[in-house]
Amino acid sequence: MVESEEDSDVTVPCSGSPSTTAATREPNNIGGNENCVHNNHEEDEKWNDVECSFTYPSVCASRILCP
Repeated sequence: MVESEEDSDVTVPCSGSPSTTAATREPNNIGGNENCVHNNHEEDEKWNDVECSFTYPSVCASRILCP
């Protein structure tokens, strides 16, 4: 996950590629507690904001091909 300061933007490398853009209606900061993001592979493989206490399976390294 990528963590950010409250109310700040996060820049992700290759931000123009499909795998690094935010999902529809995201970020939405539901409950005012979603200050981290994860890549949502179950929906559309795009970023979703979540509470920082949430945990998800992850990879240590992955090759990303930038456009």
